[in-house]
Amino acid sequence: MRAVDWEISAALRVIPNEPHKGLLGLLLPTHPDFGKPSYDFSRIPPRLYENVVAGYAVLGDWSDDPELVRDLILEAKSRAAGELPVNTFPHFTADCVGQRWRRTGPTS
Repeated sequence: MRAVDWEISAALRVIPNEPHKGLLGLLLPTHPDFGKPSYDFSRIPPRLYENVVAGYAVLGDWSDDPELVRDLILEAKSRAAGELPVNTFPHFTADCVGQRWRRTGPTS
């Protein structure tokens, strides 16, 4: 899971004269919160959660429908144009064990 955190962090890096990249998290069908109207924040990466709360990232369910996935991508791109990413969460230095992410840093 450490690699997931680092990939999200790299995607959120602000590069001068470059547009912000959108951030889209997809809950796979095997995720315990897939298809539910809400989710347990401890089951998604903290860095993703912080950006969903801040209005920068989009979190949705996986779909085989390309139009639904396209809409999620466009929403993430739109949010990135209007919000700044939150990338202050400490990097994970080790992989997590279990089904829940442990929050080791600041939360909103």
